[in-house]
Amino acid sequence: MFVYVFTQRTDKIKNNPPKVEILTPANNNSFNWDSFIRYSIRVTDAEDGSSEYEEISSKEVFLEVRYLPGYSKSNESNLIKAGVISDPPGLAFMKTSTCFNCHMVQAKLTGPSFFEISRKYPHNSATINMLARKVIKGSSGVWSSSAMPANPDFTEVQSKQIIEWIFKNAENPNRNYYVGTEGAFKTTVKPDIAKGSYILTASYTDHGLNGVSKSNQRGQHRIVIHSK
Repeated sequence: MFVYVFTQRTDKIKNNPPKVEILTPANNNSFNWDSFIRYSIRVTDAEDGSSEYEEISSKEVFLEVRYLPGYSKSNESNLIKAGVISDPPGLAFMKTSTCFNCHMVQAKLTGPSFFEISRKYPHNSATINMLARKVIKGSSGVWSSSAMPANPDFTEVQSKQIIEWIFKNAENPNRNYYVGTEGAFKTTVKPDIAKGSYILTASYTDHGLNGVSKSNQRGQHRIVIHSK
């Protein structure tokens, strides 16, 4: 008797990219200065499921809020039309870890904001090496009595890339990051030149295919809102 064993070639299976939608605010809406803007995001993925049914964790959905002072239709168009762009390595590692469970970019959470970290330490190789070791081994007593857990899965290179991203980006007042499918962000105080816009970019990276390395796909959606 012959027994036939059928195996499925994983290299022929296609992982569908996730669909990310910013539901509110609507594209080309207007905003008031010095006010809160509520946002909501929906993510659906053929393999991972839907954020509406909590099959996709809201902690894996990110929103980048970028303020553009003045008015430049060409700059807006270039950003809106841009395709799916991979995150810088440092930010990508942070998104796939628990970093954003305890830290925000501009505001304090359980741990200090990345802005506070960037302002506290000199931006040099010695500091980067020191903080990278703390990311891997954990630390306590620096900012409060709360301890930062160890991240032994990070390599030294990855940890350094995280610190380098923080030093390069956290002090930019015109760029912020939020975690979750719902939330709110505050617009800036009305500037002297009373024109400006916000570019909102929602993104989600799926879990890939079981047993297939580097099969993750990233989806994103960008909109623009303008000052009144």
